Amino acid sequence: MLGATWFHSDELEACAGGSNTVIPRPERLHTLKAVHQLNKDAVLVCHENMVDIIPALPTALAERRRTKLVSRIQFDFHIETILCLADSVLAFHRHGVQGRSLRNADVTQEITDLSRAYRLLGHDKYVQQAIHTHTTNLVPPPDK
Repeated sequence: MLGATWFHSDELEACAGGSNTVIPRPERLHTLKAVHQLNKDAVLVCHENMVDIIPALPTALAERRRTKLVSRIQFDFHIETILCLADSVLAFHRHGVQGRSLRNADVTQEITDLSRAYRLLGHDKYVQQAIHTHTTNLVPPPDK
């Protein structure tokens, strides 16, 4: 997939005529799933199978004030929906959900069932999920 990125001044001079404001690049663009402000010093950005925690402050100041959060959590699946909790993140995928700690990226909870399809319906005080069972051509047990 071809994307486009904003120019830097030295790149603008290299373009024919110097009038381009967007320069085509053969970079793959990420599909953003969610952006959440965790606290006053950090923003969580979710895309594909990654959750990045980005400090909102300059690096030197952020290191002193920032609580010890990991900078990236990588999941083994494509994230469909994300839910931020106080100290962890729930990543929903087609066949379940996995919770990871924001402090050390350890798995805090996990549900995976390949025979079911999960979908986050909403969250307020409680998390609502729709769960559908996949039907397969199973042979019924013989009658006794």
